[in-house]
Amino acid sequence: MGKDCSRVRVLLCDFNAESCGQVFQLLTQCSYQVAPVTSTAQMFDALKSEDPCMDIILTEIAILIANGSSIMSSIKQNVRLRHTSVIMMVTNEEVSLIGKGLGYGAADYLVKPLSIHQIKNLGIHIK
Repeated sequence: MGKDCSRVRVLLCDFNAESCGQVFQLLTQCSYQVAPVTSTAQMFDALKSEDPCMDIILTEIAILIANGSSIMSSIKQNVRLRHTSVIMMVTNEEVSLIGKGLGYGAADYLVKPLSIHQIKNLGIHIK
């Protein structure tokens, strides 16, 4: 039997509403608790909220590249977020940016389009 993901909290950050909806559907299909955001402002609001308990931040690589140091600083400064893993979502055209994202502190990356198998394995990143 697979790992129980019903207690795993994921902040999903994707500017493209259609893509966000597709990934949201995969995450909820695997029973993750998902908070989707579609803008940088919403992402920072979620990170700075009174109760920012997240296990995984699943973000478009473009968001991480544009705001990497700010995102990682927000995570490291908050005791409740220090355990949080940042996973980048990339397209085949963005693969060359993976090293930069990892340099900011991302734990891993997934290549889009995402599969149910990739989503089920997100749990390996929970610290």
